Amino acid sequence: DGVREHLAAASPKLHSTLRSVPASPQARAGELEVGVCAVFVPLRELIARAGGGGALSAAMAAFGGRSGVDVLFALSAEDRAAGGSGLKGVSVVPLTPGGRGAAAALASALEAAPEGLPPSLASQPLFVKQQLGTDGFGIGFEDADAASGLRVSPLRNAVSRKTFLPTVLHFAEQHQQAASGRGC
Repeated sequence: DGVREHLAAASPKLHSTLRSVPASPQARAGELEVGVCAVFVPLRELIARAGGGGALSAAMAAFGGRSGVDVLFALSAEDRAAGGSGLKGVSVVPLTPGGRGAAAALASALEAAPEGLPPSLASQPLFVKQQLGTDGFGIGFEDADAASGLRVSPLRNAVSRKTFLPTVLHFAEQHQQAASGRGC
């Protein structure tokens, strides 16, 4: 099953939005499973279609419950609507007890980038083209609403899932090493 079916099943309001969502790539760092999906509507519209941050968080949690993902990121389309930010968006929600601390650590690391981005990633052609080693991701997470656990942020338009997922995996591995006492 793909992320589309899981999110649509959890939130019927999202069904038409999710028809074009590809399957979520997943990566494992130690015991931590992280998923990243791309949604081809702006984040603001995705939240509205879901019925609010809580409903979107619940839909993402339903997906995670079926797939074993501990933390789920959703990358959304550029917000070109009147009054929109003009930027892409990213949302993150922890889906398991182990995912709570990891989601917070990953969000902080992404906000601090390019700090912590290893040369092995920063020097790759797509990372260079997207200027991630100098400009980072342009992320500053905030709560979507008080109770949902869903955190949202603008995302630089140059960023793609092809650079986002390996970066998240790198930071997840660092988090797992620190959590196991091996340091970063």
